[in-house]
Amino acid sequence: MALDGAKVLVMVNTGTDVSPTWTAVGEQTELSAESTVNLIEVTSKDDGHTKWLYGVSDDTVTLSSMYVPDDTAMEALRTAKKNKAMVVIRRTLDGTAVEEAEALIESISDTWPNNDASTTEVSFQLNEEWHEVTP
Repeated sequence: MALDGAKVLVMVNTGTDVSPTWTAVGEQTELSAESTVNLIEVTSKDDGHTKWLYGVSDDTVTLSSMYVPDDTAMEALRTAKKNKAMVVIRRTLDGTAVEEAEALIESISDTWPNNDASTTEVSFQLNEEWHEVTP
């Protein structure tokens, strides 16, 4: 069964570690996640073909949204990037927390085109694999 992407949101902890408040980034328009595994070449001179082993995993997330100047969650992300702080991002489905991970914010890009909607894009580098949220 297909899934409506509008049901998947990124939440940001705008509270504290002790008393978290999970807030959706406002006006989200797109979310993408990429998971890769680095490969290690282990070919010897005797091999007739390249040989590989699995190395470490790597995950990135890109969030696109409309530019909302006073969005609480986006301001928390901007502050974390400025302070080079780790963030925890949480993915929800239909309002239910599904998984979360620690991440670093690699970039925040704002676009203000002429006669069109302004947008923001945030790129995250996960510091761990996604893990299930337990109630």
